[in-house]
Amino acid sequence: MTHRGAAKRGSGTATGKVFAAWLPRKLIEPVIADEMQAAQKGWSDVGALSGAALNREIDKVRQDGIAATTDLPVPGISALSAPVFNHSGHLQLAITVIGPTPKIDVSLQGGHAAALLAFTRRLSEQLGYIANP
Repeated sequence: MTHRGAAKRGSGTATGKVFAAWLPRKLIEPVIADEMQAAQKGWSDVGALSGAALNREIDKVRQDGIAATTDLPVPGISALSAPVFNHSGHLQLAITVIGPTPKIDVSLQGGHAAALLAFTRRLSEQLGYIANP
């Protein structure tokens, strides 16, 4: 059960996975370490990825260009998140689509993913990003 003020895992959310995939490791590693410490102390009700599992998930998100979660961190709520890059190729922000699990298609080949990726690519281009220079 989630309570107001409960800590959410960045590595267990679609948005957090996008940040973990494209922000510098030196920024992400302390956040992940804090998440692991909070989980060990029982301060959070949401499981987080760590170690090799986290690295595999981050590699997959980079390869796919999009992150998805189903029923995490809130049961019954699923999400897709994709990066927006600036003119220098750095992550500027993430756009996340969130909805009730029965109503949102989080498959990477689905309509929601296609629309999200088209939007984030256009937005990145408007910010001066050039893919595969």
